[in-house]
Amino acid sequence: MRIDSLLAVLQQHQVDFQFNGDASSDIVSVAPLDKAMAENLSFLNSHKFISSLMNTQAGLVLLTEQFAEECPQPCIIVKDPYYAYSLLAQVLYRQPLPFIGVAESATVSLTAKMAEDVCVEANSVLQDEVTVGQNTWIAPGCVIYPKVKIGSNCVIGANVVIHHDCQIGNNVYIEAGTVIGGDGFGWAPHQGKWSKIPQVGRVVIGNYVSIGNNCTIDRGAIEDTIIEDHCIIDNLVHIAHNVVIGEGSAIAGQTGFAGTTKLGKHNIVAGQVGFAGHLVTTDHCHFAAKAGVTHDIKESGAYSGFPTQETAKWQKQIVRQRTLDKLARQVKALQKQLNELQ
Repeated sequence: MRIDSLLAVLQQHQVDFQFNGDASSDIVSVAPLDKAMAENLSFLNSHKFISSLMNTQAGLVLLTEQFAEECPQPCIIVKDPYYAYSLLAQVLYRQPLPFIGVAESATVSLTAKMAEDVCVEANSVLQDEVTVGQNTWIAPGCVIYPKVKIGSNCVIGANVVIHHDCQIGNNVYIEAGTVIGGDGFGWAPHQGKWSKIPQVGRVVIGNYVSIGNNCTIDRGAIEDTIIEDHCIIDNLVHIAHNVVIGEGSAIAGQTGFAGTTKLGKHNIVAGQVGFAGHLVTTDHCHFAAKAGVTHDIKESGAYSGFPTQETAKWQKQIVRQRTLDKLARQVKALQKQLNELQ
């Protein structure tokens, strides 16, 4: 792809930049500064690699203004080279649809509505009144139940199951094995037995959402389970019925949300965090790995431990815990001395 086309990508994303060099050259892939050649894109995000920058043969380098004078090659000057690199790498490595159309072994209902440039691979099933937007790729073995709506530019990975009435926005990536809209864990206890409560809500997923492998997102009991725009969800995450994941949040693997929890916008959740049900977190929270969130979080900030608390308080407690054995031995010695005096 010509450099001027890559510059157009940054303009589309409203990235402020300055370009130095010839924009007619072609860039086909990415490479580190010290290994890059004329057809490669590279970037500098730290002064530690300044020597590599000064000797690079890269055809295009992304960097900040402070390093621009040290660059011997064409360069794009931006405030955040790493972000700009992510945008351009997406374009350079965009995976085209395997083919346009429906594989012979796929089953598509006569009432399903698909855009002309959709790919439905082998053994996938699209049931009644499913709608699929343009340039969407449905990989092998998917099952899309009735009245599901899938937007444009989506990738539905192999063996994904999307249950009835669920809605998927535009530019959504769902990796292999994930189940969207399975029944929530709703049961009414009565005299030692359990009576199932029909889960009549949906799962509604916004735009620019990425969901990892083997996740489960349950449909709502009455209202919907909602994943708002620009969320990223790692592998093996469970989201129970009526949970709301706020816009721009990031959730790492093996995290679990009990029912009706509402995660604020732009929350960052590390691995193996557990959320109790019916609680709310505010915006801009960061939950450390293995945190146990058992109550509402009303102030933005970092939280750790079980039950979770402000990270600074938790760290002080951990330091004190490490001295408990020493303290216990000191107390025991003092008791012995007191007993001898008596």
